Amino acid sequence: CSATTEQRLDGINGGRNAGRACWIVAGTYCKGQIQGSFAQKHQNCRRCDFYALIKAENLETFEATETLMKYVAASEAEEKTRYYQILRNMVDPSVLQEAISDLDKLVKGEERRITAFFSDITGFSAISEELNENDLSAFLNEYLTEMTSILKKEYGTLDKYIGDAIVGIFGAPVALDSTALHSARASLAMQEKIRELKAQWQNDNRWCAKTWDLHIRIGLCTGLAKVGFMGTSDLASYSMVGSTVNLAKRLER
Repeated sequence: CSATTEQRLDGINGGRNAGRACWIVAGTYCKGQIQGSFAQKHQNCRRCDFYALIKAENLETFEATETLMKYVAASEAEEKTRYYQILRNMVDPSVLQEAISDLDKLVKGEERRITAFFSDITGFSAISEELNENDLSAFLNEYLTEMTSILKKEYGTLDKYIGDAIVGIFGAPVALDSTALHSARASLAMQEKIRELKAQWQNDNRWCAKTWDLHIRIGLCTGLAKVGFMGTSDLASYSMVGSTVNLAKRLER
């Protein structure tokens, strides 16, 4: 585009347009926000005055670019679906769409103030020695299901399971006004649920006597941490790293 055209188009929608292909140029500003690829903003582009102007002035160029846009949009939609599949087991369904609203931040990661959550079963090794493999697996499934349900109800994100241990994140990928409050509520609810489960197991004579006196340890720490998808392009999970995370693990009591 000529300098005159650049100047004429600059400022449309309060943004700064980089010529006739502004809507597929990485780093372009639109409405005050850095967009990078516009594939995720494709529907917004269709309603943009600049988009309509390009179509009217040079239909052939527009159609070629539009085809590219559709291809890029389809590729990004496929990537978004992949991360959606991962996150749907980590967060409550009610916040899933919000969790994947900004895919770039999810993938690249960011530093955020969160509350890291760690819990495990005290004396789990002794319990595992009392149960056969099938019963141990069933016991863990029941325990982890109940605890994870509580974690998600308080808007926590399941980071991972490590045997009997549960690692959770409060405040990412969905922001919370008070991560500490939500994590504390979840911790208290878990302790209450454990009391109910123990009474039920003993009444039904299930598992073994050691599970009837089960205790769990919980560690919480609020602070800054790096959060995002970590791993390889083929195998990644949403997780957290940093001193806040390490301290939460050491605080388990």
